[in-house]
Amino acid sequence: MSSKAQLVRQKRGNDFCGTTKSYVVRSDLGCFAKLSSNTLHDANPEILKLHSSCTDGDHYMAYECAPEVGSDYEYFYVIKGNTYREVTNLSSDADAKEGDLHKDLQGGDFYLASSKYHHYSVSPVFIVIFEKEGYFRAVSNLSTAEPAEYLEFKDKKRQYPLHSKCKNGLYYWATKSYWRGDVWYYIVTGIDQWGVKVHYTKNLSTNEGGYDETINPSVVNFLPGGLAATIGPTVGYWKLVSSYSNTGTTAMQFSRTMEVNVGYKKSAKEEVQHNWKIGASYSTEFEGLLFGATCKQQFSLSAEYGGSAINTKEETWAEETTTTEKVEKPVPAGESLYIWQFCLGVREGSTKKALCLSQIFDFSKSSSPPTKIPAGFT
Repeated sequence: MSSKAQLVRQKRGNDFCGTTKSYVVRSDLGCFAKLSSNTLHDANPEILKLHSSCTDGDHYMAYECAPEVGSDYEYFYVIKGNTYREVTNLSSDADAKEGDLHKDLQGGDFYLASSKYHHYSVSPVFIVIFEKEGYFRAVSNLSTAEPAEYLEFKDKKRQYPLHSKCKNGLYYWATKSYWRGDVWYYIVTGIDQWGVKVHYTKNLSTNEGGYDETINPSVVNFLPGGLAATIGPTVGYWKLVSSYSNTGTTAMQFSRTMEVNVGYKKSAKEEVQHNWKIGASYSTEFEGLLFGATCKQQFSLSAEYGGSAINTKEETWAEETTTTEKVEKPVPAGESLYIWQFCLGVREGSTKKALCLSQIFDFSKSSSPPTKIPAGFT
């Protein structure tokens, strides 16, 4: 794990939310991950389509209620500006309703939700965190801002202070234990030498039961900037494909048809998507498309997030194949020709590991690799 790079903070279209399970929304990839439980040890995130009406939200929230035995309902909220959309399914936009945020709930830094303590109740609790001010508001209705009547919120205060351990998070969300009704709040705090850390607590004001754990790499890989934390920061580099030295006394014409590999390495895709379960609604080609989109996003990030500010949008991330490249170049007497291929990869210490081999080649007289980034990647 890299402790130098950082995860991208929650931003428009990307967020966590939770019911009795946790969800990770990636609008930029057009999908979301459903974890099998309310913990982040989950090694088998299920990747599902995100409905077009549920994309590009500023924030996402979710909660679960069970108004009667055997009937469990999930509600998701997509906040855009000062409005919200309530649905029961992020893939289908089912049962959609819309509303306006109360003025006291507008402009929050993070939004999260859970349901009332008794798990047969339909009453939700919405929490809006105002990070700079150091407090949060807990309400039962997004449009009226009616104070929540729930556990630590029974005094019906308008706002509550954030505990020092519950500040400066990158993501916030909440889930509920179905059987006990306990609510746990989750705060992704960043990366250290052990991995991506999440802080758990039962109370954002007192930090009751607070402790830290690391998030499973299969989940981290789905987060913006997550690949740098699991497999290393990205790098664009030149790999030597072939060389030829003219030891004669006259110029020679180097002419050769070479076999070269281009495309993404299957082993790299399997490493990034380790234990991901792609939803049945997707085509068989989607795994490759998702891998390419995930990598493109990572390469485009700045070094702060383990990226290399390389634009790979035009690169075709197709699975690795062998193709032929015809080379015809004059080589003066006593000189050499070096053929380089541009690669997209990650750094592992002092070594580089290719994720994708591009179709761009460079021909030079120097045994040192080119230093320029190809025009199509800037």
